[in-house]
Amino acid sequence: MNNEESLIQKLLSGQEFFSEQDAGAVEILRLKVLERVRRENPAALRNPRAHEGYLRTVAHLEAETRVDLIESVVQDILGYGPLQRYIFPERDEDRDVTEVMVTDHSQVYVERRGVLEEAPVRFRNEEHLRTIAQKIVMTCGRRIDESCPEQDAHLPDGSRVHVVIPPLSPLGTTMTIRRFPEPLTMRDLLESNTLTEEVASFLREAIGRKLNVVITGGMGSGKTTLLNALTSFISEAYGPTASLVCFEDALELQPQHRNVRRFLSRPPGLDGRGGIELADMVKKMLLRLRPDFIILGESRGREAYYVASAMFVGHPAMTTFHADSAVDAALYRFPTMLMMSDEGKSEGRAACLEKTAMALDVVVHCAKVEVEPRRFARRVVQVAEVLRQETPDGLKPAPRVVFAYKGGRIEQVAEPKVFSKKRREW
Repeated sequence: MNNEESLIQKLLSGQEFFSEQDAGAVEILRLKVLERVRRENPAALRNPRAHEGYLRTVAHLEAETRVDLIESVVQDILGYGPLQRYIFPERDEDRDVTEVMVTDHSQVYVERRGVLEEAPVRFRNEEHLRTIAQKIVMTCGRRIDESCPEQDAHLPDGSRVHVVIPPLSPLGTTMTIRRFPEPLTMRDLLESNTLTEEVASFLREAIGRKLNVVITGGMGSGKTTLLNALTSFISEAYGPTASLVCFEDALELQPQHRNVRRFLSRPPGLDGRGGIELADMVKKMLLRLRPDFIILGESRGREAYYVASAMFVGHPAMTTFHADSAVDAALYRFPTMLMMSDEGKSEGRAACLEKTAMALDVVVHCAKVEVEPRRFARRVVQVAEVLRQETPDGLKPAPRVVFAYKGGRIEQVAEPKVFSKKRREW
């Protein structure tokens, strides 16, 4: 291998980083490439990934003797700089990355198979990192600057991005990317011991009987992954033509169903107008869409009230939200989110508890479990049914654990009663 090939190989493997002098050389080369491409083939800049070979050729022609800078320039033009290898992975080891965390321009961490490790890539400087972050945010029609220093975005493959810049992040730009490499099927989850056949059968029957299912857990516990897998049960129960309606803040869902309509909230534009919040969208559109099944990607606040109202009148639905346990979800978290809406505030906590008891049927709780020293895996650790309890103040939810995680696996601890739960009789 000659010297030029060795330099490129080191760069691709992340073993060599640029000095300040090299950073300047990269910027000069980038400007030369952009100038030539604008002159010869402007279409390549509108769709750089489709013209990657051409861009590399131009970079080689302009690089002269500094061929070790070519990869950095091409990655910048493609849009993601040193993160390109994780966003559009070509190597098997990079396809396993589920999370990318940029601490600052000189530190990047990735999560592979539940283990966090430092990545062999870095940005040239803070300006380089800020430029890449702004590109990602702008492709979603959003902005990030000093007046809006925190922003959510998504990548073309559905990966979720969160960016924070100064003054909220005083030491420099930080960025977190949650990747969803391939939608995992229920069979995949069974093979990875995320849940058991017994739990899967219980959830299949619950969805088939039009019960409402919520998935809870902490950050990165596998809530959305499980939700995606459960959508295949909708096709089994109602057929591929059943109308599935999804509402999201970010394009995270990958429904395994055919007839799907997806709706995405929108932040305000540069003039501060034109924003459409998730709760407002759900409130206005939900029941006008004639859904056979409803999915709310994640409940964080008042949007939960409008989905619960649909559940309450017989429209089966699923959603996810953060909770400490299945019991915590039914008794505290979900009723509290209902009270975040104007309607929930006026009705009071007792009414929200009654609505929760009427709406929720099954709570699936996920968590990261340490399966080996310093290695964690996502597991379903609780499945609870939500029954109703008569009290002097009205109905209250009565969560009852049916499956619990014991001895390294989830086991059935009680016979389910939710399938005989009575609906409101007219």
